[in-house]
Amino acid sequence: MASHSATVRQLGINDDLLLVTTLSDVLYVDAHILETPHARERTAEQWARAIVEDVTETMREQLTAAWAAIGLDLAPAAAGTVAGWRITASTSERVLLQANSGLGFWGELAVTVTDGSVQLATFVTMRDAQARDAWFRVVPAHLAFVRSLLERAEDTPRS
Repeated sequence: MASHSATVRQLGINDDLLLVTTLSDVLYVDAHILETPHARERTAEQWARAIVEDVTETMREQLTAAWAAIGLDLAPAAAGTVAGWRITASTSERVLLQANSGLGFWGELAVTVTDGSVQLATFVTMRDAQARDAWFRVVPAHLAFVRSLLERAEDTPRS
Protein backbone atom coordinates (compact mmCIF):
# COMPACT_ATOMS: atom_id res chain seq x y z
CA MET A 1 0.00 0.00 0.00
CA ALA A 2 1.17 3.48 -0.76
CA SER A 3 -0.31 5.05 2.37
CA HIS A 4 0.71 4.28 5.91
CA SER A 5 -1.34 7.03 7.54
CA ALA A 6 -4.54 4.98 7.79
CA THR A 7 -5.72 2.12 9.98
CA VAL A 8 -8.92 0.07 9.72
CA ARG A 9 -10.61 -1.59 12.67
CA GLN A 10 -13.99 -3.10 13.42
CA LEU A 11 -16.20 -1.11 15.78
CA GLY A 12 -18.57 -2.26 18.47
CA ILE A 13 -22.28 -1.71 17.94
CA ASN A 14 -24.05 0.97 19.98
CA ASP A 15 -27.37 2.83 20.03
CA ASP A 16 -25.96 5.79 18.07
CA LEU A 17 -24.94 3.47 15.24
CA LEU A 18 -28.39 1.89 15.15
CA LEU A 19 -29.96 5.34 14.66
CA VAL A 20 -28.21 5.57 11.26
CA THR A 21 -30.23 2.87 9.49
CA THR A 22 -33.69 3.33 8.01
CA LEU A 23 -34.35 -0.43 8.09
CA SER A 24 -36.62 -1.89 10.74
CA ASP A 25 -36.01 -5.12 12.67
CA VAL A 26 -32.29 -5.16 11.89
CA LEU A 27 -30.84 -8.58 12.66
CA TYR A 28 -27.25 -7.99 11.57
CA VAL A 29 -24.96 -4.98 11.99
CA ASP A 30 -21.25 -4.48 11.55
CA ALA A 31 -19.20 -1.32 11.40
CA HIS A 32 -15.63 -0.61 10.38
CA ILE A 33 -13.69 2.61 10.71
CA LEU A 34 -10.88 3.91 8.56
CA GLU A 35 -8.84 6.33 10.62
CA THR A 36 -7.25 8.80 8.24
CA PRO A 37 -6.19 12.44 8.32
CA HIS A 38 -7.71 12.68 4.80
CA ALA A 39 -11.32 11.94 5.84
CA ARG A 40 -12.70 15.43 5.15
CA GLU A 41 -11.06 15.59 1.71
CA ARG A 42 -14.09 13.73 0.29
CA THR A 43 -17.83 13.74 0.87
CA ALA A 44 -19.51 10.60 2.16
CA GLU A 45 -20.70 9.75 -1.35
CA GLN A 46 -17.19 10.25 -2.75
CA TRP A 47 -15.88 7.89 -0.05
CA ALA A 48 -18.60 5.36 -0.88
CA ARG A 49 -17.54 5.47 -4.53
CA ALA A 50 -13.86 5.11 -3.54
CA ILE A 51 -14.77 2.10 -1.39
CA VAL A 52 -17.00 0.09 -3.77
CA GLU A 53 -16.67 1.62 -7.27
CA ASP A 54 -13.09 2.78 -7.72
CA VAL A 55 -11.70 -0.73 -7.36
CA THR A 56 -9.43 -2.95 -9.39
CA GLU A 57 -11.00 -5.11 -12.09
CA THR A 58 -10.36 -8.19 -9.92
CA MET A 59 -12.11 -6.60 -6.93
CA ARG A 60 -15.02 -5.50 -9.14
CA GLU A 61 -15.42 -9.08 -10.38
CA GLN A 62 -15.32 -10.38 -6.78
CA LEU A 63 -17.87 -7.80 -5.61
CA THR A 64 -20.16 -8.48 -8.57
CA ALA A 65 -19.96 -12.24 -8.00
CA ALA A 66 -20.55 -11.90 -4.24
CA TRP A 67 -23.52 -9.56 -4.68
CA ALA A 68 -25.00 -11.82 -7.39
CA ALA A 69 -24.56 -14.88 -5.15
CA ILE A 70 -26.73 -13.27 -2.48
CA GLY A 71 -29.26 -12.05 -5.04
CA LEU A 72 -28.90 -8.28 -4.63
CA ASP A 73 -31.09 -6.21 -6.96
CA LEU A 74 -28.42 -3.78 -8.07
CA ALA A 75 -28.68 -1.30 -10.94
CA PRO A 76 -25.06 -0.71 -12.04
CA ALA A 77 -24.45 2.61 -13.82
CA ALA A 78 -27.98 3.84 -13.03
CA ALA A 79 -28.37 7.43 -11.89
CA GLY A 80 -28.71 7.82 -8.14
CA THR A 81 -26.63 4.75 -7.34
CA VAL A 82 -23.18 3.83 -6.09
CA ALA A 83 -22.00 0.55 -7.63
CA GLY A 84 -25.67 -0.21 -8.27
CA TRP A 85 -26.77 0.40 -4.66
CA ARG A 86 -29.61 2.96 -4.51
CA ILE A 87 -28.73 6.20 -2.71
CA THR A 88 -31.59 6.72 -0.25
CA ALA A 89 -30.10 9.66 1.68
CA SER A 90 -27.03 11.81 1.14
CA THR A 91 -25.29 14.68 2.92
CA SER A 92 -21.63 15.61 2.86
CA GLU A 93 -21.18 13.66 6.14
CA ARG A 94 -23.32 10.56 5.45
CA VAL A 95 -24.67 8.54 2.56
CA LEU A 96 -27.11 5.64 2.87
CA LEU A 97 -27.12 2.97 0.16
CA GLN A 98 -29.77 0.27 -0.07
CA ALA A 99 -30.19 -3.01 -1.93
CA ASN A 100 -32.66 -5.84 -1.57
CA SER A 101 -32.04 -9.54 -2.05
CA GLY A 102 -34.29 -11.97 -3.84
CA LEU A 103 -33.29 -14.40 -1.08
CA GLY A 104 -35.39 -12.46 1.46
CA PHE A 105 -33.19 -9.89 3.08
CA TRP A 106 -32.65 -6.17 2.76
CA GLY A 107 -29.33 -4.42 3.20
CA GLU A 108 -28.17 -0.91 3.84
CA LEU A 109 -24.65 0.50 3.77
CA ALA A 110 -23.94 3.73 5.62
CA VAL A 111 -20.76 5.71 5.00
CA THR A 112 -20.17 8.43 7.59
CA VAL A 113 -17.34 10.98 7.48
CA THR A 114 -16.04 12.74 10.59
CA ASP A 115 -12.85 14.59 11.41
CA GLY A 116 -10.18 11.92 11.12
CA SER A 117 -12.31 8.95 10.12
CA VAL A 118 -14.58 7.26 7.61
CA GLN A 119 -17.02 4.69 8.95
CA LEU A 120 -18.72 2.00 6.88
CA ALA A 121 -21.64 0.22 8.53
CA THR A 122 -23.68 -2.68 7.15
CA PHE A 123 -27.26 -3.28 8.30
CA VAL A 124 -29.33 -6.31 7.27
CA THR A 125 -32.90 -7.33 8.01
CA MET A 126 -34.32 -10.71 7.00
CA ARG A 127 -37.79 -12.12 6.48
CA ASP A 128 -37.22 -15.75 7.50
CA ALA A 129 -34.77 -18.47 8.54
CA GLN A 130 -33.80 -19.23 4.93
CA ALA A 131 -32.77 -15.59 4.44
CA ARG A 132 -30.83 -15.64 7.72
CA ASP A 133 -29.00 -18.80 6.66
CA ALA A 134 -28.11 -17.27 3.28
CA TRP A 135 -26.76 -14.07 4.87
CA PHE A 136 -24.86 -15.59 7.77
CA ARG A 137 -23.07 -18.02 5.42
CA VAL A 138 -21.38 -15.04 3.74
CA VAL A 139 -20.59 -12.95 6.85
CA PRO A 140 -16.95 -14.11 7.31
CA ALA A 141 -16.09 -13.26 3.69
CA HIS A 142 -18.07 -10.01 3.95
CA LEU A 143 -16.09 -8.88 7.00
CA ALA A 144 -12.73 -9.61 5.38
CA PHE A 145 -13.74 -7.91 2.14
CA VAL A 146 -15.03 -4.77 3.89
CA ARG A 147 -11.69 -4.36 5.64
CA SER A 148 -9.75 -4.72 2.38
CA LEU A 149 -12.06 -2.27 0.58
CA LEU A 150 -11.57 0.37 3.27
CA GLU A 151 -7.80 -0.11 3.36
CA ARG A 152 -7.61 0.25 -0.41
CA ALA A 153 -9.98 3.28 -0.52
CA GLU A 154 -7.47 5.34 1.44
CA ASP A 155 -5.03 4.98 -1.45
CA THR A 156 -7.42 5.85 -4.29
CA PRO A 157 -6.78 9.26 -5.84
CA ARG A 158 -8.86 12.09 -4.47
CA SER A 159 -10.75 14.14 -7.03
